[in-house]
Amino acid sequence: MKLNYLIASGVIAVMLTACEPRTQIAGTWTASMPEKVSVMSTEDATIKNTLEFVPNANDDKSGIINISSTIDLVGACNADTLVIGAVAPYQFSVSGVASISGTYHFDGDDDLIVALSDTTLYVGVDPDKVVYGENLLTQQQAPTIQQMKFKAVNDYSRQLNDMMLKEYRKFGKMDDVKVKDKTTLTFELQDTDYVYTKN
Repeated sequence: MKLNYLIASGVIAVMLTACEPRTQIAGTWTASMPEKVSVMSTEDATIKNTLEFVPNANDDKSGIINISSTIDLVGACNADTLVIGAVAPYQFSVSGVASISGTYHFDGDDDLIVALSDTTLYVGVDPDKVVYGENLLTQQQAPTIQQMKFKAVNDYSRQLNDMMLKEYRKFGKMDDVKVKDKTTLTFELQDTDYVYTKN
């Protein structure tokens, strides 16, 4: 009788442990560190994702997922593209945001299948967040710089749209999903480990 009780208790404990990701994944989680990505004509490009899980009211195995991202790019080009006779290189930075939504459901105990809707994809680059190296920019150059800002917004909006869609599609299968201490979410995407913290 006592042995049966212990076995039953063990089974219950195992079942509760297996259910943890499903019951504790609700809420908003942010990547613990930015992720490097590849964007044409940039020296350094990173994104930082935030995941929001909204379980269905009557079924905690599935629900809505919203992904939002901050994007930071640093690039360089020669000043002679802006000012005749100037050859010194200068840096510029671009900041943007992106988001996409879809649905998720658990496949087994700790794998998530995510279906994101491409039609919900949003990518935005703010002209005010396009910044050129101050040391090479004079008031005389300001009109040209303003033109370059809007060109950068258009160019990078197109590039980031394609890049973010590709990045978001990595979330199609989230493997080995675990919630630790109700504050840390870990999982794998295409054999790469990720760590997110609860907001």
